[in-house]
Amino acid sequence: MSMIAVNQTGYFIGHVKRATLAFDSEVKDEIKFILVDDKDNICYTGTTKVKGFDEDSKDYVHIIDFSDFDDAGVYKIKADNGESFTFAIGDNDKYYNLVRDAINYYYLNRSGVDIEEDKITSGDKKKLARPAGHKPDIASVKRVWNYDGPDETLDVTGGWYDAGDHGKYAVNAGVTLWSLFNVCELIKKLDAIGHSEKNKKVVNDALSDILSECRFELDFLEKMLVTNGKYKDMVYSRVHGIRWSNIGTAPYEEDMERILMPPTTAATLNVSAAFAHGARVYKESESEYSSHLLDIAKKTYQAAKEHPNHLAPVDSRFGGGSYDDDDVRDEFYWAAAELYCSTGEQRYLDDVKASDYYLGIPFRYVNSESPEVCGSYDWGMMATCGSLSILLNMESGEDYEKLKSNVIKTADSIYAIYESQGYGQAVTTEFLNINRFRGYAWGSNSYACDNAYIMIYAYYLTNDGKYLEAVIETLDYLLGRNPLNNSYITGYGTKTSKYPHHRFWSGQIRDDRPVAPDGVMVGGPNGGMQCAFVKDLKWNLKEMAPAKMYADNVDAYSTNECTINWNAAFLTMLLGILECI
Repeated sequence: MSMIAVNQTGYFIGHVKRATLAFDSEVKDEIKFILVDDKDNICYTGTTKVKGFDEDSKDYVHIIDFSDFDDAGVYKIKADNGESFTFAIGDNDKYYNLVRDAINYYYLNRSGVDIEEDKITSGDKKKLARPAGHKPDIASVKRVWNYDGPDETLDVTGGWYDAGDHGKYAVNAGVTLWSLFNVCELIKKLDAIGHSEKNKKVVNDALSDILSECRFELDFLEKMLVTNGKYKDMVYSRVHGIRWSNIGTAPYEEDMERILMPPTTAATLNVSAAFAHGARVYKESESEYSSHLLDIAKKTYQAAKEHPNHLAPVDSRFGGGSYDDDDVRDEFYWAAAELYCSTGEQRYLDDVKASDYYLGIPFRYVNSESPEVCGSYDWGMMATCGSLSILLNMESGEDYEKLKSNVIKTADSIYAIYESQGYGQAVTTEFLNINRFRGYAWGSNSYACDNAYIMIYAYYLTNDGKYLEAVIETLDYLLGRNPLNNSYITGYGTKTSKYPHHRFWSGQIRDDRPVAPDGVMVGGPNGGMQCAFVKDLKWNLKEMAPAKMYADNVDAYSTNECTINWNAAFLTMLLGILECI
């Protein structure tokens, strides 16, 4: 039995175009394939390249390469008595729409404002529109974690709901804002060295929309600062309900008590870094606002230095995710880096250079889930983000060359993973502590995007097309060229994920609720089996392929969650591709 997996949205003219022909047993001989148009005319013929056994999928794979075919149109591939889903070549409008929808994700997850039908870009707009949730969002401090600060009750209306729940978290906001701000800076650098003109208007319009949307989150985060007492200017780590709400609950229906979890050093440093970064990207267009952001960045950084050991424990008792972090050295480095890049002040440079992470681009780092995370950064490891910000704001010199070398070294490690894969993705298995098993991590699709983003940096630094090729093939993986023949981006492809884990987008189980709009990236394969839905599937860890451990169900939060940082990872990768092709 065979399967042909393709990017179901489409391929770019002038760039790599590959598909995977997969078998459940070994096929040693090359196989003829044909490319046919929508009238079944044969437009291209070729033979597969035998790749062999693919560890992550447990498939025997052949690679179908039609990169030299550049006629625009709609096609499918036929081989071994089977055929692929249809796909386009040269229809960049589909990707322009995808950028628009991926940005609209943030509007749709706004808290404290009505979501208006005429501002929704996809899906059942009438159902997706809704009254404001948590307006106002009044929350009081929960006295846990030995917190001895003031009993505050704050109005923290606004911001984005973090994921499929109704919590809002300073830490995950930080990495999300870094991704969105950083791509604005990177694209300016790519523009300066003469990269693609053909997608410029779409990319520039997207960056403008991103900056407009990010202000909504920054305004919320400012409200999360401690207002008095010895912890003044630290940042409350999160706000959410006193308990978890049920799937199907709309944010405007949730009437439970809202609580602020105590301030943490990590949350405070995330706000400092994000506001310092924001001060740079808004400086040209909104100088007064930029200065305001920088003032907040400075005072929160100082508050974190005065309280360096307020660490977030594992604690999801009260209806919110832990975002636990027992090591904030990376956040200190990142915040100091953003402040230095925005101010040029020696005190911040001294802090940056004193860090063990100075100029580092770590890969395969350690966190609570794995001793070898297949990535370079995420919300709990932000050192790479600090270094990449430094790179874009450093012109030359010995340290610049060292940092450039470190970026390329990590990109080469990622490229080696991509090159080994039968489906072209920039991610692979890691040892998972939760079940002592080698599998894909929670949010594996986001690691694929983040790893691809590192390779965009390598392309920027070297102009070596191999990195861009690997990034494009990672996009192909997410849009259907994977072992499940499934697009992990809602609404884009013939067979796509449909039911992200989301309280409101729960139309799978409630007729009066919408299903998800288009342009939402789900977490993807995950061997951790953390949720009850997936546990009930009773996957055999010894037999099942790691890259096939996925379920598309609104209850399957361990594989089908959607989050602000994951959509940012996908969006920034896609914008990088459109800028470079």
